Amino acid sequence: MLYTQDLEEIIFHRHNTFNSDEMIVLSGYLGPKPVEKLNTLPFNSRVIYGMYGSDGIKNSLHDSLVKIHKNSKSVDVFYSKLPVHSKCYLWRKK
Repeated sequence: MLYTQDLEEIIFHRHNTFNSDEMIVLSGYLGPKPVEKLNTLPFNSRVIYGMYGSDGIKNSLHDSLVKIHKNSKSVDVFYSKLPVHSKCYLWRKK
């Protein structure tokens, strides 16, 4: 499906429709606030920072993501070695 409006609302509430128990996010670029907001979801989430492989990451952003990761029991952050600029959201069940 393609959504062009209210994307944040959809992302953070779609799990109710699918009764999901995990979320995976692949995004070219991302800020710390949406990653931190994943902690509000009632399940584990994985985030893949897609453009790390080609553009790297600013130290300040990396430090913010590491802090979120360390303070969270439900959010993991990964860096892709291959450049990926897509935005992909996956809700999983079992």
